Amino acid sequence: MKPSNRAFPDTRQKPMETSPIGTADARWKGIYIVGAAAALLVGGCFVIELIGVITTGLPPTTVLGWFTLLQHDWLRGLFDLFLLDLVAVALYIPLYLALNMALRRASPLFMAIATILALVGIAFYFASNRVFWMLSLSDQYAAATTGAQRASLLAAGQAALAGLPVTAGTGLYVASTLNAVAGLIISVVMLRSRVFGNVTAAVGTWEMSSN
Repeated sequence: MKPSNRAFPDTRQKPMETSPIGTADARWKGIYIVGAAAALLVGGCFVIELIGVITTGLPPTTVLGWFTLLQHDWLRGLFDLFLLDLVAVALYIPLYLALNMALRRASPLFMAIATILALVGIAFYFASNRVFWMLSLSDQYAAATTGAQRASLLAAGQAALAGLPVTAGTGLYVASTLNAVAGLIISVVMLRSRVFGNVTAAVGTWEMSSN
């Protein structure tokens, strides 16, 4: 008589199942690498901007001052207009997408909301930014031949300043608010998951909530 299999439980070690919440999907490894690289580049942009502000001094405070700076040194003028912010904001796109892929199992709904808010905020930023418009107006002002043309271009320059990081116009406030809310949501999801450490999530929560 054969002994019943039930009497002798299978003692062979079975592979431990991985919880769907707490590990990032390895299929998206390429996106994670791009997102990590984007995060490093964003940090580099801000460091370069900080060094530039310290070394070049305060930017102009009038439209005519900006026009003059852009005419004589357009590269420094664009740098003072925070051109690198445009680069950094563009890099947020792969960063947010990588975070979404890494954390969507922890909270699909909240990560979808955060990603949508972030992308809408980025769109607002680009739509409201007037860096290159300011450069174009400066060129037109240099080529103007009448006082009426110059006066019109100065007025247009004043309007352009409302969409520049140096003046933080309404569009930029909306973009910053949306991205701050998105970042806060993502940081809270990080705390609920095991994909990122608690220190990383806590720092992200503090940083985003203080913006």
